[in-house]
Amino acid sequence: MPQRALDSATVESVDVRGIRLARDDAAHRKVGGIVLPAMEELGYRSSDLPLVVQPDPHGRPNVEAFSSQGGISVTPELLVDPDPGRPVWVLSEEVGHRYLNEIFGIPHGGDFLNRFAQEAFGSWFQCHRMLRPGLYSPEAISTEPIEEHIPSPDLGLVLGKHAGSSVAGSYKSAERLEEWYASPLGDPAFKARVRDAIEGFQAGDSPEAVAREITRLHSAARASGC
Repeated sequence: MPQRALDSATVESVDVRGIRLARDDAAHRKVGGIVLPAMEELGYRSSDLPLVVQPDPHGRPNVEAFSSQGGISVTPELLVDPDPGRPVWVLSEEVGHRYLNEIFGIPHGGDFLNRFAQEAFGSWFQCHRMLRPGLYSPEAISTEPIEEHIPSPDLGLVLGKHAGSSVAGSYKSAERLEEWYASPLGDPAFKARVRDAIEGFQAGDSPEAVAREITRLHSAARASGC
């Protein structure tokens, strides 16, 4: 279900597809100009999507965008990143999270399964948007080693990122998954189920088809008690 919207008193501009800019200035219009094509590619109109440019109130290092006040907040630093593709990369993932939540009903957060599904789609979509037109190369999409082996929300987040990016074409993410499967740590049966789900993923190149397949896998895993 959609999250609570911003107080209408703070909203000064309305865009298409349910986008609402917190301020009508150059920074907010830039964010809207990045978010709108991502939503159009998904065929997605939000019921209400506030966009806010603001520092992370918690001062977390390396945080560039985050869910806040029912919408997407973007740090000012992201908008001046020397890599012009970086804002597109980051915001594509955030839009993907909103889409999977609002259209397919998978919460962004919670337990292992929710986090795995959300990160798998968010990572797949950002890779899809950057790799398909050649803005990034598959070699440029790198991920860190997977250090956790016991099922947990944090492991769901990390595995989901690797799964989504590997399916989208990241060689390094696929290598990291192979390293994790081969590690003697953790439950081999659990790792086998994860491997079967990722390697059996057949959804083509359509964002809607990928989202539906992830939702199907999420529902099947939930029903089986995984």
